[in-house]
Amino acid sequence: MALTASRFYDTVGRTSVLRGVLPTGVAFFKGGMVQWDASTGLIKKPADVAGEYGIGVLVKDYPSTSVAGTFCEIETGKIWIPFASAAQTDVGDWVYLTDDAVITKAALTNGGPAGIAVDFKTGFLLVDFTRGGPKTLSA
Repeated sequence: MALTASRFYDTVGRTSVLRGVLPTGVAFFKGGMVQWDASTGLIKKPADVAGEYGIGVLVKDYPSTSVAGTFCEIETGKIWIPFASAAQTDVGDWVYLTDDAVITKAALTNGGPAGIAVDFKTGFLLVDFTRGGPKTLSA
């Protein structure tokens, strides 16, 4: 279920902050996962689209804007993401994004993996977003 408010997130080790450009008329929330839009180069909420994959989480809220070219910051690296059934057996598996709030281990039809689960704790997987890429990466 997509985010409707900010979500706290935690990281492990060094992370990087990427800069992206947001589309007009869409609200984004802190802690929401995002991906690049392959056709426009803009940041977007995750969708199952060929050539696209998750890249990280937003570091703050970005209310719906009518200003074209609004920049945002995306944190990437090892980030704890909610996953209700997290278990040791998930470590090493590809992780995919179904929307800005939800991850799955089930491969998408078109989109690539956002990263790999590298650790777990109750209710969370530690996703290494630096290991994501196009669908051919996980084929």
